[in-house]
Amino acid sequence: MKYTLYHKIFPVIEFELNGDGYVTKIYEIKNPAHIPVQFLENGKIPEHDDYYALYDKILRWMLERGIPSSRKNLKSVLSILEVNSSDELAKRSFYLSLSDQYWCAPSEYNLDWEEINFFTNNFSDDIGALLLDRKPNRNSADRYHSPNNTSQGNLSKKWVIRNNKRIMVKGGSGTEQLEPLNEVLASEIFVRLGVNHVHYDFKPRDRKHFCICENFVTKDTELITAYELCADKASGWNDEISLSDIEYRCKMYNIPFSMIDFGKMFAVDFLIANTDRHTNNFGFIRNANTLEWIGLAPVFDSGTCMFMEKQYFELERNGMDSRFINSKPFVANQLEQLKLFPLDEISKTLDLSKLDGIGDYYKNLLNQNKRELDSRKIEALSSVLDERVKELKRILRQN
Repeated sequence: MKYTLYHKIFPVIEFELNGDGYVTKIYEIKNPAHIPVQFLENGKIPEHDDYYALYDKILRWMLERGIPSSRKNLKSVLSILEVNSSDELAKRSFYLSLSDQYWCAPSEYNLDWEEINFFTNNFSDDIGALLLDRKPNRNSADRYHSPNNTSQGNLSKKWVIRNNKRIMVKGGSGTEQLEPLNEVLASEIFVRLGVNHVHYDFKPRDRKHFCICENFVTKDTELITAYELCADKASGWNDEISLSDIEYRCKMYNIPFSMIDFGKMFAVDFLIANTDRHTNNFGFIRNANTLEWIGLAPVFDSGTCMFMEKQYFELERNGMDSRFINSKPFVANQLEQLKLFPLDEISKTLDLSKLDGIGDYYKNLLNQNKRELDSRKIEALSSVLDERVKELKRILRQN
């Protein structure tokens, strides 16, 4: 069957998808300027052998568009919906997303992006409810038309519409479910330090922890992740790349880029011991209409941090040494990764005195938990955070 990959209203690539789900032919590249960045090789369309290299890139895009197999509740949701895979879910919603403006459908459907996109049209809540382990309010006829079919990440989450805004509801993991609380902590730190970020609010429900945030992508913009920007330099999804790869690509595409602003994100990651800043957890914003690059995306997804898997007695020992804390994506060590950035310049624009009392803020926040979090762990985490502020001050010579 002939399929078309679109960018908003623009048809980009027409290709053949056979019955086994493989791309077997490229018919035409209609709007080469709008081709997904991750399809390019060093900024150019791979044209050799009748675009054969694009076969795998298109198929990979379709497969990666679906909910990752590691998502909690996914198997049961697929069973309830009588759907074989997350790829089939993504296909039923034409691979539409609330992160960018790309989508794909059989060419014969003649669909209108203005009528089906999730930025300006309603969508079903059924699948989102199931992904959060709740029963849908109704079994709607259009239950498969949902941006939840293409939401990324391992944590339970769903998109909802409130007051005409697209809101992400994200849960936590494990017994303590600390990620939503840590997202709120990170938001507070970014506010105090004046760093552009996505704001999260804590919204517990029925002893479960959730945080919510507004979508920072609009119908006229899109997120291009660092992975997508450097996909031809990585061997797989989320694979490590180098900081020089980022710099080089920003220069190639004329993306506004400040090493100081970029470094601030990693300074806060160091502060909160974020171990999950993989290449799909940061990126750049582009105007989807003009293809003009706007710059670094606001910081998002910082919740996997603050030694959330440690017990209180481990927090009171010497296991918090930054030399032994894992990090992503450039260096597998927090301290060494921080040293990649111009710390003297960052120090001049990052006033850590504004974090005085952040340990008490974190303690009060953790006391809002609904999971009977051990009070000794709350005290230990509060103290650890204050100690990490002192450590970052020493590194930035602000003591």
